[in-house]
Amino acid sequence: MPGEIEAAEFEAIRKTTEELKLPDCLLLTERYARDENAVPPVYSLRRRLLKDGIDYTQFDIWSTRVEIPLRELLTTCANAVPLSNRSESNTSQGQSLILTGPAIRANQLRLDP
Repeated sequence: MPGEIEAAEFEAIRKTTEELKLPDCLLLTERYARDENAVPPVYSLRRRLLKDGIDYTQFDIWSTRVEIPLRELLTTCANAVPLSNRSESNTSQGQSLILTGPAIRANQLRLDP
């Protein structure tokens, strides 16, 4: 699963989820947060934490409630929206690759540690 998605692409994905009335639109906006400090701005995957009594640090819970539904949502949207190839972004932690449309379509999504 991509740790970051460029803001323009994320907004296109969110718009597509709403237009197609996909069930996990709310999950998308809950799990990604906009980072205005990045150039260009990105949406970053939030950390896995305990929320509402659910321990998202547990792999099985994270996988079934977040990773799999988001992967399916992003794949559906990537197939419906023309997205850029790949881009690299400097973050405060150094270089990070931002997976975008073609990488998502090629099933290059993976669970971040």
